[in-house]
Amino acid sequence: MDQTLEWEITSQEAKTRTLRSIPIVANVLFGLAIILAIKERSWSVLMVFVGIMVLFYIFTALFAKFKNRKYQITQTGIIIGKGEKQKTFSWNDFECFYTHSLVIKKDAARASNLRTRAAVQDILATSDRLTEISGKTYYLKKKKQTFWDKFVKTFVVVYSEPDNSAQVEQALATYLPHEPLEISTEAGMVRYEFK
Repeated sequence: MDQTLEWEITSQEAKTRTLRSIPIVANVLFGLAIILAIKERSWSVLMVFVGIMVLFYIFTALFAKFKNRKYQITQTGIIIGKGEKQKTFSWNDFECFYTHSLVIKKDAARASNLRTRAAVQDILATSDRLTEISGKTYYLKKKKQTFWDKFVKTFVVVYSEPDNSAQVEQALATYLPHEPLEISTEAGMVRYEFK
């Protein structure tokens, strides 16, 4: 890849996408709340859930702070900016990258219970809708360089746009191996940069 790939996610875009995502996630959680309400034979569970979701949406709309994010992928590395903070990473800083997902698809395929499989399919559909709204999220795994790195996994988080996810993934794959997301990927002590 000879060209530089650049994109920016403004604070307003991030806020709008988050507000559009909340009802989609709430829809799946609402189904789980109904199941819990039926199981507990108490509709107060459902009312509490609805109240929490409404408050969460209102607080996000009124008080959440979103910072501009800027990305630049070049032959030498990736430059990431979030608000006033900016950092340049070399490709040699990383082992590989992962595409974040709400459900690990390999494990989802092994779901034995019909109800579990249906729930997994709902979550996968929700994940696809969230990707259409906000784009994909990539985790770039940093190499272990210090003694403490043996105990803590560090990921640099890269958010794509809805219309450039494939380009971002292709650009990252030019310089880093793309590994499948496993249960163990985020297990243990984990630190995220630029999340």
